[in-house]
Amino acid sequence: MEETSKDKQALRRQMRTRRSLLSTEEWERRSGLICFHLQSLEEFESASIVHIFWPIEANREVDLRTLIRAEYSGGRTIVLPRMDGNSLTFLPFSGDSNLTQGSFGVWEPNSGTPIEPESIDLFVLPALAVDRTGGRLGYGGGYYDRTLHDLKSLKVVTAFDFQLIEDVAVSSRDVSVDLIVTESGVIRVS
Repeated sequence: MEETSKDKQALRRQMRTRRSLLSTEEWERRSGLICFHLQSLEEFESASIVHIFWPIEANREVDLRTLIRAEYSGGRTIVLPRMDGNSLTFLPFSGDSNLTQGSFGVWEPNSGTPIEPESIDLFVLPALAVDRTGGRLGYGGGYYDRTLHDLKSLKVVTAFDFQLIEDVAVSSRDVSVDLIVTESGVIRVS
């Protein structure tokens, strides 16, 4: 187990470095393609309540802000996570002006009525790495794994092509994803 933990930390460092090397133009281009593929999904289109993460720009996470704003303007309920101690609370997005910078530099809603995770149809999740079997490597805090462990909601990870790797070492606590969306398209996990 100790070796797996060391391996995960090394992979996290490697992926952070790879993302940091993306130019602003390349980051925006790749993120735009991912937004297009995500928005084109039938499952995304039919979802009433969608969780999307607000990207940490400095970490070059997939930038979904344009999609968040467009879907919110179109009347869809978009929820963002807010860190509350060791857990996540999900609050509706109601515009950029309702966001404050919280833990780890994450922009999160500062008000609104919490939405129960069971009510969310589709979760769009960040990742540092993902494999074709749905194994997802996050940042190591386990926030999403604890929240999503028993939920039936569709779980979608967005990642750049280079973040798709052969094998992510997962444990029984890790939650797998159903779909992977990269700039090249959609991978359905069987």
